[in-house]
Amino acid sequence: MKIEAWRALVYGEGYRAPKPEAAQRALDENPQFAIDDPHAAGIYSDQPPSSGMSPLAAVTHSALSRVRPAQFAECARKHIAAGADLNADKALYGAAGKNHQPEITSLLLAAGADPNDDDSVYHATESRDLTCLKLLLAAGARAKGTNALNHSLDYDDLACTQLLLDAGADPNEGAPALFWAIRRRRSLAHAEALLKAGANPQAAIHGVTMYRAARLFGLTEIAARLQMLTAEEPNPSDAFAAACACADRDEASRLLADNPKTLAEMPPMMLRLLPDSVEAGNVAGAKLMVDLGWPVDAKGGDWQATALNLAIFRGDPELTGFLLRHGANWQERHGYNDTAVGTLSFASMESPVANGDWLACAKAMIEEGSMPPPSLEDYSFSREIEQYFETLS
Repeated sequence: MKIEAWRALVYGEGYRAPKPEAAQRALDENPQFAIDDPHAAGIYSDQPPSSGMSPLAAVTHSALSRVRPAQFAECARKHIAAGADLNADKALYGAAGKNHQPEITSLLLAAGADPNDDDSVYHATESRDLTCLKLLLAAGARAKGTNALNHSLDYDDLACTQLLLDAGADPNEGAPALFWAIRRRRSLAHAEALLKAGANPQAAIHGVTMYRAARLFGLTEIAARLQMLTAEEPNPSDAFAAACACADRDEASRLLADNPKTLAEMPPMMLRLLPDSVEAGNVAGAKLMVDLGWPVDAKGGDWQATALNLAIFRGDPELTGFLLRHGANWQERHGYNDTAVGTLSFASMESPVANGDWLACAKAMIEEGSMPPPSLEDYSFSREIEQYFETLS
């Protein structure tokens, strides 16, 4: 392995996250890397970092700090004592937001690092250990103006959301946090916390009220709570989509029978509920939509992707096969201008969802989707998927 490839494991590269365990194994096999780039390896040195960052930032951004936290904290301590620039290259973000290292975060804050660096608070919400986030807020970090509140709702962690609300995060700032909670299918308790903190139940986004959004995402409890607050009446044109989102087959089938043109007349904003449902994990609702004739290649989600791309991203082989059997096209391009092959490549390498089975997704794409084995020169996959494709060549 070349040192450039090792640094990519240490720091990540592009959309690729760092891989600390793999980086440590490579370092064990190639001790010279620690001599060539001591900061990335967690060794105190006055040598300029090859990464281009300041020495302190090169240490705090190194993912190896997750493997050897005590050693990296000691290295950071020495750089701080030697007068390192605490705010250069967002050293605090490396410790608190990327690698979630409480000891290094505490050292930097105690020495005077600025907690309002536009990144640390936002990314500190990505750890289920909230210690770094608490340290930042205690040091005077602002919760307002960071979008951290909405980002906290990307995770099912009410304690994290409440921590930010208690610190003064504004639930009506930017895209309403209540809408974000609905889109991510969070609990009634999340909605109640936001409402208690002043979230506007009358707010709308792209003309869609919070009550209507809750209905369309099949969140009946939240919808009922919002209706109590707003006295808004249900929109009859939403009834079919709302029944699908609730996986109410009988009601959805009845409504479709009453108006067979429902899907043909449905606007694009509504059609995206299929990929949005897959992205949010509402598999039962998504399957019912497909069963009743929803356009299977409708695009939506965070990256304008089809339901198939999002099922593969989540590592859900059963849903992947289901969608392919119902006509999903693996060649349909998503917002990053690639096909489901690119989605499989990224997800199998990065494991964005816990317990995903991307090998089984690959097999479904071949067996159910008539996809030819992709070129291993054009795409990288996890080793087990590459071995599977090799057996088909």
